Amino acid sequence: MGAPRRLLGILSSVVLAASCSTTIPPNETGNPTSTVVQSAPAGTGPHLRWAKATNNLSPTNAEDRFKLAARSGGSPTYVAIDELRDVWLSDDGTVWRHLPRLPGTRVTHGLAAFQGRLIAFESDRTTAVTRAGPWEGTLAGYTAVSDDGVNWVLHPAPAGFVTGIVDNDHLLALGGRAREDAPTFGVTTDGIDWTVETATGDVWARTAEGCWLSNLRFSGSAASGFVVTASSSCVADADGVLLYSSDLRSWAPPDLPPVGACSEDYDVIHGPWGFVALATPSSDDGNTCVWRSPNGGSWMVATALPADMQAGLDRLALAPDGTYLAYGAKIWESTDGDHWFESASATNAYVYEIAGDLAIACGESTCSSLRMTAP
Repeated sequence: MGAPRRLLGILSSVVLAASCSTTIPPNETGNPTSTVVQSAPAGTGPHLRWAKATNNLSPTNAEDRFKLAARSGGSPTYVAIDELRDVWLSDDGTVWRHLPRLPGTRVTHGLAAFQGRLIAFESDRTTAVTRAGPWEGTLAGYTAVSDDGVNWVLHPAPAGFVTGIVDNDHLLALGGRAREDAPTFGVTTDGIDWTVETATGDVWARTAEGCWLSNLRFSGSAASGFVVTASSSCVADADGVLLYSSDLRSWAPPDLPPVGACSEDYDVIHGPWGFVALATPSSDDGNTCVWRSPNGGSWMVATALPADMQAGLDRLALAPDGTYLAYGAKIWESTDGDHWFESASATNAYVYEIAGDLAIACGESTCSSLRMTAP
């Protein structure tokens, strides 16, 4: 299933090889390190190493609605926005400088580092509204754009975007508009001016019981297509959904959908091997479900999961070398989406965010930074 010419004209993407290497982002001095992390062959064990240090973030800052981005160059290296929309800057991932909150009273949904800039996805929302659809309460969407993490400029956006992914020299965002059940996708080269792709198809229509799809996550590229994970708004029908599109507009279930004793789909990521999706087990003592697909259309169950890779994982990320990461109570790594190994333990803490080579984990009273180092 290839991407049509129209989208390929908008999004030119680089297809990554199955084994790739990259330089770890700048160290605490601001200078690039000379260390290169090389992804390990599948099934050989963990190859990433993490250095842990207590930081000056508090669980209040980092636990709820914490957004983290890692820049590939320049200072600050790491930027975070907390639930109160306060901004935090760091060059080493451990010592954070606190800045006043972003202007206005909006809600910050996501943060992306793109082309040297920082893009925060924001919306004006009303709380005095009956939950009547996936995007109800969204009054208007915005992006807050910054070149340095200190000075931010607010720009109107065509939808209330909640998350974004970088596809080579384009940023793709997912969001929605009030009174619409289908999501809206946006494409930009600067975080300011957007080309809109409106999702269509019967898959977004409400069920006879009035249920709609919500809690959307997405990943992909123009070259490989795109996958969205979603869950139903009805608790009785909480099984997750995977949808595929080659152009961000026409969406349909995959030809060979994933199977397994799991309910809600939590996240999806696209990397060198293909797509990996994560779902919660149907029972508290069940293993996490991990599904993988080389093309987004044909899915298979990961068969080499450790026995203790259980509930408590709900997010996915990519390491700088293209290694897949699943995180929550611990960090797990895989180079092919099939063979998984414990990469790091948070030790009485929970990993809330990973960006680039940095993970933020918090316990009851303190937070720690886990920074990726060479094997």
